Amino acid sequence: MQAYNFRELSPLDDGDVRLLKLHCGPRDAELEGNLVQRCLLPQKKVKTKRLGSQIVAIPSPESYDALSYTWGDDWPKGQEKHIKILVQSEVYIIRIRKNLFHALQQLRDESKSIYLWVDALCINQENGDEKSQQIQRMYLIYNKADQVRVWLGEEDNKSSEAIKFVTKCLNLDDFDRLVQATPTSGSWDALSTLMRRPWFNRRWIIQEISLARNATLHCGRETLPWRDFADCVSLLYHKRQDLKRLFRESPTFSNHPDYLGELTELGAIRLVYASDNLFRKSEHGEITDRLLSLEALMSSLTAFDASDPHDIVYAILWLAKDAKPYTTRERSPISFGPRQSYDSPTDEIRSPITPLSKRVTWEENATPLTMDGPSRIDYNFFQLPDMRKTQSPPSSPKSRDEVQPAVKDTEVTRRKPRNMRKLLLEAARAAKMETMETGSAVRKPGPTRAPTSQSLEGPSYDQKGKERLAKTQVVSSRIIVDYNADIFEVCSEFLKFVFDRSHSLDILCRPWAPNEPKLPSWIPQLANKPFGISQHGVHRRVNADPLVGTPGYSVVTYKASNATLARELRMRDKKLFVKGFVLDRIKEKSATATGGIIPCEWTDIGGWKTLDDYPPERFWRTLVGNRDLHSQRPPSHWKRVCREAFQRRPHRGDLNTTEAVMYDCPSAVREYLERVQCVVWSRRLILLGEQEDSLGLAPRTAKKGDEICILFGCSVPVVLRKYIDGVPARKYRKCNCWQNGCRCDACSTSAKRNDSNRGKNESRVDRNEPEVYYEFIGECYVHGMMDGEAFEVRKVDKSRHQEFELR
Repeated sequence: MQAYNFRELSPLDDGDVRLLKLHCGPRDAELEGNLVQRCLLPQKKVKTKRLGSQIVAIPSPESYDALSYTWGDDWPKGQEKHIKILVQSEVYIIRIRKNLFHALQQLRDESKSIYLWVDALCINQENGDEKSQQIQRMYLIYNKADQVRVWLGEEDNKSSEAIKFVTKCLNLDDFDRLVQATPTSGSWDALSTLMRRPWFNRRWIIQEISLARNATLHCGRETLPWRDFADCVSLLYHKRQDLKRLFRESPTFSNHPDYLGELTELGAIRLVYASDNLFRKSEHGEITDRLLSLEALMSSLTAFDASDPHDIVYAILWLAKDAKPYTTRERSPISFGPRQSYDSPTDEIRSPITPLSKRVTWEENATPLTMDGPSRIDYNFFQLPDMRKTQSPPSSPKSRDEVQPAVKDTEVTRRKPRNMRKLLLEAARAAKMETMETGSAVRKPGPTRAPTSQSLEGPSYDQKGKERLAKTQVVSSRIIVDYNADIFEVCSEFLKFVFDRSHSLDILCRPWAPNEPKLPSWIPQLANKPFGISQHGVHRRVNADPLVGTPGYSVVTYKASNATLARELRMRDKKLFVKGFVLDRIKEKSATATGGIIPCEWTDIGGWKTLDDYPPERFWRTLVGNRDLHSQRPPSHWKRVCREAFQRRPHRGDLNTTEAVMYDCPSAVREYLERVQCVVWSRRLILLGEQEDSLGLAPRTAKKGDEICILFGCSVPVVLRKYIDGVPARKYRKCNCWQNGCRCDACSTSAKRNDSNRGKNESRVDRNEPEVYYEFIGECYVHGMMDGEAFEVRKVDKSRHQEFELR
């Protein structure tokens, strides 16, 4: 039998999808069905199209269910399975993987055919263009489905017990007893095992569950309504401390102090929280508003993985309040239901619009990105053509005879049409809402007067220019979905999107990008996220939390850049150009706090001579980042608690914060050490070279001589490593005599680089200037420099500003 040819047998037009009509039969019978085309978009009459020599109808879909599952492993060679696809009198086959094969067998009805949407069968996975188009329909596909069927996998010896135990937990009269009685530890273990199944770690499931009208979990022959499972998981989350205590007291599990690991990082718990808190919903469960920006979603959903690195971004576009996915072939974005009010002008704009990523060149000669306040609309922001040279004719015979001169950048104009006023006010409101949400502090406008709602009409702007301005404000929310694009291109498009909207560099300090070795250092990868998964599926901390926090979930913790914005950014190839200044350099570094174990040498570096005394102020505050668990100034009694915690370590030994927290210790000590773990895990204690009594925390990869910098638009200091002609600056030793035959490493490297660059940058080569760039090492904490103090210490003015080329 021939393989099914998607392009020839069922080509798709815009708005069309395929559905699998799965034929009835017993569970062990061979799988077969039809792939039918249906139109998801509203239509007044049945759509038709030509297929070969025939005219076929593309009606609206029948009642169907959408399948949510993991692809899983393929069959061993020689044992491959397939499904038969019937097309009139012909039979074709599509190979399917093991997990999907078992799911279709279990979901098939014995007496009637059913309609299913299954991505592996309804999308031509080998066609990148079709995949990009169809991925955009998934919002509608899952939202219009009668039910989302979640396939967790085949049944095992614990899954049945777990599903039955969920029902017991929902009896609230018994729930408190269940989290305290030691004999129930086996049932809790079965439930936690079910929650660690691979499906719960998929990035796509967030929208698949959040958009579902109804959802049902399937595990083998067992089924469970999603709402029941979600309520049980929510109850478990709020009793997690009791459950940890339960396992510590259970001989069955060897009184393990942390058998369940970090429950807050479980995909199941994160999913339940996300499905209820990413949206504002009506009483009927319909989504009325999206609550978080794309930046906030990317920063907070690191617990969910994607098999295709493109999906790190693409899988959550539909959840964001400020992003609209579309492809380059589309004239307009897909309508995704209720959005924020400032997206409404798209209904008035029908003409093709060049995507933002194509209009903002981000080259070396690009116009700087500027924004002086949350409600300011900067005409240069999107690099519109200079419309100030356009002259308007007199509005009446009484007008002046001479032509009015072009207005200045800040001059306020007077009149404008009603619809333009509406568009621009909504765009201004959108900018203000974004700034408030991201927590980026905004610099107060200076003497330059920002345009207002009455400043967009007059001799400086013609009608076409105003229309283009309005379109630009709307188009800024668009993201191109292209599975043929390079991963760096996908990541850089996302960063441009964030920079354009927030004017903040904090995203450079949060791990969010797929783990790709060829990405530049300024794209932070998920390998550095705070928690990792052990071989048993248990989440445990591996890194400290980002100091910059998460937009949309927390307030801005620090203001090291003194509330400045990233106003001038340039991107070229894999280089990012940012501005700021050098605060200091690392003079001394300690061993890393691996596994949350604070090396004994930290107390020496911190100037704490004897544990009988209270710790120095700078030391105990540095260990907690000078903030408590709620991002507020730490309480004064933590100084005493810090001494108590270090007195519990072996004499002159290391402080194992994990053991101290797991086993019985005073609640005040536990609270302090939990905050310490969030800040110091896998970081180094450092001393700076020029600042007296300076103390800080830096990434484990930081080295002596690395520069501590303040970047405009970044709320915390960062560590940058300077390179000169490809050699780290601390090792660079150029004697400027390579022309005379010197063979030292630095001169040889410089000679080779100059030879390779000759003709590309003659001016630099002629002057024999070294090539200087920086590697982004990561964020850092510098005590006493986290709230803008660096500007006073360095007496920074514009002459001290520096542009850093990050690679």
